Amino acid sequence: MRNQFRLVALFGGATLFAGVTAAMLVACTGDDTVVGLDASTPDGGPGADSGKEKDAAVEAASEDGGLTDAGVDGADASADGGFDVLSFDVRLATQLCESLARCCYGNSTPADGGADGGTFDQAACIAKYTPLGWESSNADSALKTKGKIAIDRQAGDSCLAKAKAMSCNLPGTEFKAIRDACFGVYVGLVEPGGNCTQSIECKPDNFCKQASDGGVGPGVCTALVPLEGSCGNVTAKDRSDEVCSYRAGATNSAFCETYSPADGLPIPVGQQKCKAARPLGAPCQFSIWCNNGICPETEPYVCKSPEVYWGTSCGAFRN
Repeated sequence: MRNQFRLVALFGGATLFAGVTAAMLVACTGDDTVVGLDASTPDGGPGADSGKEKDAAVEAASEDGGLTDAGVDGADASADGGFDVLSFDVRLATQLCESLARCCYGNSTPADGGADGGTFDQAACIAKYTPLGWESSNADSALKTKGKIAIDRQAGDSCLAKAKAMSCNLPGTEFKAIRDACFGVYVGLVEPGGNCTQSIECKPDNFCKQASDGGVGPGVCTALVPLEGSCGNVTAKDRSDEVCSYRAGATNSAFCETYSPADGLPIPVGQQKCKAARPLGAPCQFSIWCNNGICPETEPYVCKSPEVYWGTSCGAFRN
């Protein structure tokens, strides 16, 4: 059983397309000097919207890129982390790269020679994690200008705070807490039954069900399948796990079991069911299959604590 979704390492890992496990585990081993983006500029992320006050904690981007109130229940007008729906991806990527540098080199913005004698290419790191976020929490957010995706600013504050305070020997419970917070940032606005392109456009607890024409036409926002419900015959626009968990973010600790835990062989489509996330030591295919753990990219494919991967790839952005 091959884990095909492992991305880069622990910081963006459980990606929906290329690495469902550990994207931040991928960047720690070498040299570091900040070659990167100025955080005070729009391209730099953190300061991109620091001077604006929003009327609601949840906002959406309209077709022309302007911000509009999303009208989502539970909006908290007090939340303002210096970001909006258009700038959050870069804001999170910047924070993740600062935390990565801190854990690898002892400084979130190491000077020339401060990365084990080399330089830390912050710009490359930010470019890598902007479309990924934490465990692919930013995946599909490019659709945010279509008016169907809002941002929960309170969840955004929580995601950024957790990423900043991240432990360098990351335990599984903290890993999951960050994932839950960051997957709560983008909120779909399309009601069940409405047309969608990806699950991120659907309201939480729904997924974008592929059209019967094989996905040529738009999908339809459909309620998640409950535990032990059939997920193999229900086709999501992206991954089968999205049928069981909103955006395959594991916030409800559920996944679509497509491989047998007994022998690692594919389960017939008609027998695939939504299952509860597995404990450490259990067989896995993707990190979403693990409760408080990640699925490694090499054998044995069993759920492991994310802390065991720290320090194995700090050199990804070291020049």
